[in-house]
Amino acid sequence: MSRFSASTIPQKNDFQLFLVRHGQTEANAAGILQGQCDYPLTPKGLAEATYVGDCLKNVSFEKVYCSDLKRAHDTCKLLLEQKPESFREDLSPTPLLRELCFGLKEALPRDTPLDIARRIQAERKGIPESEVVDDTEPPESVKARQMEFLASLKGLRGPVLAVSHGAYIRHLVQNTIGRRPPRVRNCSITVLQLSWDETSQDLRVTCDVNHLSFDKHLPPVEPEEPSEISDKQTPSAPGADQIKVHSSSDPGIHDVSYFWPAV
Repeated sequence: MSRFSASTIPQKNDFQLFLVRHGQTEANAAGILQGQCDYPLTPKGLAEATYVGDCLKNVSFEKVYCSDLKRAHDTCKLLLEQKPESFREDLSPTPLLRELCFGLKEALPRDTPLDIARRIQAERKGIPESEVVDDTEPPESVKARQMEFLASLKGLRGPVLAVSHGAYIRHLVQNTIGRRPPRVRNCSITVLQLSWDETSQDLRVTCDVNHLSFDKHLPPVEPEEPSEISDKQTPSAPGADQIKVHSSSDPGIHDVSYFWPAV
């Protein structure tokens, strides 16, 4: 079994963010799109969370966060079973880590076309299809709460654990690194290296893969142009409007690494 540890030579104002997707749920097993609906973990999902908790037991997290959806909260509690009681007491559920809302397609098979989803929702509510409102979360809303979450980490020395969701993690990587990873599997671990520049208030995001040893990861990619977050893009994120996010310019560092255990 692989073991994780935080980087042994952290730089000033640097820390690691360990992003873990929740364990398998009944909806995952059935091919149902969950979004902000909630389903319980399966026995496999429980085993995945326990396994990854063992992988992370040697990491001394400064702070632990999770999505406020039950599947992520339950996963996080299992991850922390091998940690001191204080870790479980300090667990901080937050809507900032909640999965994206997929609107009309939630709680339906993943491949359901939008027009069929609209018809099903109209039938369920007993209203005409023309009155059905699609409340799919827009990308700018997702980005705003992700930048607000990152802003809330300022001042920490880490490492930090955050248990969230597949689409959320993919979008977070894209919004900071400029490249979206492939499928984020249940209980996979994505590690970002965060570095705050106290003078310019820049947030630099990279990932050092040397301390991890799972069997698969993304190949090195050419860094994208820095992505600048302006106050116009994040009006609902107080404190986050001054964050400028840069991808790594070091060709020896992977922009992001993506790992998963085999249970």
